[in-house]
Amino acid sequence: MTTGADRTVSVTVLAADRSQRRVPVTAGVDAAGLVEVTPADGAVLNPGDKVVIGQ
Repeated sequence: MTTGADRTVSVTVLAADRSQRRVPVTAGVDAAGLVEVTPADGAVLNPGDKVVIGQ
């Protein structure tokens, strides 16, 4: 999860072809190193999407 200069929070999703796309999200509850995210502004996250972590 990253925050841009414009304060937009997003996650990076890895596609099957190894390309990456940013998805704007709203951060929710966090605990034990995990954060709940909800797609923002009409963005889409699907079950099984691979979110890039630790860049």
